Amino acid sequence: MQTLRVKDFNLPLTLESGQFFRYNNFAGFYYVNSKDRVISLKQNGDYLIYDGVEQDFLKNLFGLNDNYNKIIKEISTDKLMTSLTQKYNGLRLMRQDPWECMISYVCSSASNIPKIQKNIELLSQHFGEKVKVGGYISHSFPKVGNINLLEKIVHSKTGFRANYIYEINKMITLQKINHLQNMEYNDAHNILTQLPGIGPKVADCISLFSLGHTEAFPVDTWIKRIMEKHYFDGNQTSNKKIKQFAQEYWGKNAGYAQMFLFMLRN
Repeated sequence: MQTLRVKDFNLPLTLESGQFFRYNNFAGFYYVNSKDRVISLKQNGDYLIYDGVEQDFLKNLFGLNDNYNKIIKEISTDKLMTSLTQKYNGLRLMRQDPWECMISYVCSSASNIPKIQKNIELLSQHFGEKVKVGGYISHSFPKVGNINLLEKIVHSKTGFRANYIYEINKMITLQKINHLQNMEYNDAHNILTQLPGIGPKVADCISLFSLGHTEAFPVDTWIKRIMEKHYFDGNQTSNKKIKQFAQEYWGKNAGYAQMFLFMLRN
């Protein structure tokens, strides 16, 4: 086991915030899957105790290189956001693998977190490889191009999303993933919405949680209700207008603000 000193970071809060799906809590440790890795880790105060991955990978995955205090200061624009950033101090924006994030959020359409987790786990069992850390055995997320049998995708309980996943798998290559990572936000968002099963909200989730576009502001049912209540006097407002307001109000860090607002869904 290795240790890493952290500041302004809350591991359980970050993992369980709804942005990420592949983790289990067992015997006092979190077991986190990312790509072909499985990581065991827990937090003791200002220290992370971990195994299965190098330190730089861990820092990147959990956004530990972000200038957290600067971001929090910039999004604390009103009493609500100030109270949320204080209450949920240490909530970080994770940086997921784009391919894994893409398929995960296609699975998220008209679904819930336990079902999304089940879909991803079954896809990994069917198309991934066994990985382990210590005595914990899991499966890697399938490589780009390997989710290639529709029958097994259906058996992963993906429902109407199965055809979307199958078609996306045929369309996406590592080269296209790398190209996406080098695009500006609007260009990447436009490309993503041309893929089967990816609308504006899912494209924003992929942009925010894997491509580093912190100005992305995914608007789902929960965020729509929260924004209408707190920023539009309870009036019904289009998703487009909500997103435009958020990006003007919180600027480059609108996505960080979205994460804190999402905590109000509970």
